[in-house]
Amino acid sequence: MSHTNEINVAVDKLQLIQQSWIELGRTRMNTAEYQALINRIRVLSAEFQALVNSPQKPEKSK
Repeated sequence: MSHTNEINVAVDKLQLIQQSWIELGRTRMNTAEYQALINRIRVLSAEFQALVNSPQKPEKSK
């Protein structure tokens, strides 16, 4: 995966996390939907963290 593509994937994940937090704010606690959103935020956050912490590979010059 190219560095630019990795950045785009990370930005997309971050936007999904932000949208999930907004949706969580509108959801009643102690519901299955609320718990599902919490789990989604955890998974997306872990994926985002892995992308951010992955070692950078030098771009190949064309």
